[in-house]
Amino acid sequence: MNARWIGAAMLAVWTMAAMAVPPAAGLKLEGAGPYYTLELPLAWQLQAGTADLRGLQLRNALGEPLPHAWADAAPPAQQSLATGSVPVFKLPAAKPARKDAKDAPDDTPRGWVLDLRGVKGSVMEVALAFPERANGAWPVAVEASDDLTQWRSVRAEVQLVSLQHQGQRLDNSVIELGGVRAAYLRLRSLGSGPVPELTGAEATSATLQWPQPALQWSEPIAPASCDAQHCDYTLPAVAVEALELLPHDANTVARVGWLVRGDVVPRQHAHHHGLRRHLHALRDKTPAPLPAPEPGWQPLADGSVWWLRLPTGESRSPVLRLDGAVHTQLRLQVAGGVAQLGAQPPQLRIGVRARTLVMLARGSGPHRLNWGDPALATPVMSLGELMPARRGGDALPADRAVLVADAAPVASPVLPAASAPALAPKTSRAWLWGALVAGVALMAAMAWSLLKGKG
Repeated sequence: MNARWIGAAMLAVWTMAAMAVPPAAGLKLEGAGPYYTLELPLAWQLQAGTADLRGLQLRNALGEPLPHAWADAAPPAQQSLATGSVPVFKLPAAKPARKDAKDAPDDTPRGWVLDLRGVKGSVMEVALAFPERANGAWPVAVEASDDLTQWRSVRAEVQLVSLQHQGQRLDNSVIELGGVRAAYLRLRSLGSGPVPELTGAEATSATLQWPQPALQWSEPIAPASCDAQHCDYTLPAVAVEALELLPHDANTVARVGWLVRGDVVPRQHAHHHGLRRHLHALRDKTPAPLPAPEPGWQPLADGSVWWLRLPTGESRSPVLRLDGAVHTQLRLQVAGGVAQLGAQPPQLRIGVRARTLVMLARGSGPHRLNWGDPALATPVMSLGELMPARRGGDALPADRAVLVADAAPVASPVLPAASAPALAPKTSRAWLWGALVAGVALMAAMAWSLLKGKG
């Protein structure tokens, strides 16, 4: 009997030891290398337990660490230029201060005002068109305003030139502004004489757009707990880029608010599209009020969500874009109660930025990927350090490293309801090692008891 108990205890110990081993997968290398690009699936990001994925380890058959670098920087901003005509108004001379002096004629221009209200983006330059008869040089000060009352200096002095001589013409009529945002631009003459009329003006503006990063979406996540006014969700330690709320029933519309536990501290990216604090809200001057946040919860976003089945097709509210902060606890508040979103509490999905790395393969295979202790992990290089011969703008290596499908981690992006909350990776590993130690102690006690009985 004691022997059977010892055998069972040993089996339990080895089972728990196997459970305590960090998940690992083989890597299939496609191409001659030595550099390979690896796209990390979302299921593996959820295994990390840390948002910066510091515990990731790449090794060859001898267990040697493989140099690697993250290469999933946000797409560069795209700049588009546009040129269009803007309205021009002449700036009459100021009336003299002395009462006995004659007023200057109203039609004597002493500068111009350009109306930039129709220009999108930042104004890079303006090009002035002088009449053919214009001949001279005119120094002007360039000033900007948003209300025609308060003016700020943009260029202290710019020399405008339109000269003709023996059939030749010399023009300097373009003013570089370097990216000004203003409703109006004033070109005020610094000379003693009048300036010519303008036949037109064109403004060249630049608009920057940051492409949204590619996202990997989780399976629906059920709330950990709900009451009549709110639902709480437990999320893994990943940088959340977007949220999508999934009402249970169709033909529902509700005003909602998202709260986060503690302070809202966004993770810094190479791009800054800013925290979009509002969902696509319905235009209602008197929206239904949301409950006041409880102590310890901070507002994150608010707006309206819907799921409608219309004759023209199905309509859903757009996803909520965030800027990559790690939020492990979210609270959904619903004006009028959670029942506004259906007979059952709504689920949500999280969008996580796709992670890509470049590895330098060396030594014999098989090569493997696994998660280990972040404190003992090999330092991650920058892409420039890993690939010193690479030039800026070069594409990532075309050769690919692919996780072997049959060795992928059992965990999937499906996150269960936290009414029985899943253990965080660190807590889970601590529990497993504690069980392992307890099993070893149990086995030792049984062995001692067996030996004592024989004695």
